[in-house]
Amino acid sequence: RTIRTYSVDFLTEPLAMLLCTCVGLCGVCWKRDNRMRRWLWLLSLAVAALILTRSMMIFWLPGLAILVAISSDLARLRWTLLFVTGVFACLAPWWIRICIILERLMTLGGQGAASLCGGYSDEAFANRGNWDGRVE
Repeated sequence: RTIRTYSVDFLTEPLAMLLCTCVGLCGVCWKRDNRMRRWLWLLSLAVAALILTRSMMIFWLPGLAILVAISSDLARLRWTLLFVTGVFACLAPWWIRICIILERLMTLGGQGAASLCGGYSDEAFANRGNWDGRVE
């Protein structure tokens, strides 16, 4: 499978690729621009949208926070906290809604556990990553 064929097979991959590009663009603009706070908020918003699109992107957050800290010239902790706070502020309403609907603490939703067996199975590995959600 190629990236080109994913756009007709799945719903979130093209949007996730666009948001990854936006994250990179906001990060570069944040580093270059004098109005740093605006770009940092846009970076936070793009990262939050990326996490909402593909929940596994939550694992990017520590690495991105480290990159923000490394890229900051002064007040590293302040810029990093501003970034992480912005991401969580954007994610919090959705996470609260999900927890209320599911009636338990599952901020990333409930689909991951249901499809974990199909996605990480010998059949999916043998078929080069292509799988269906039916567990057999």
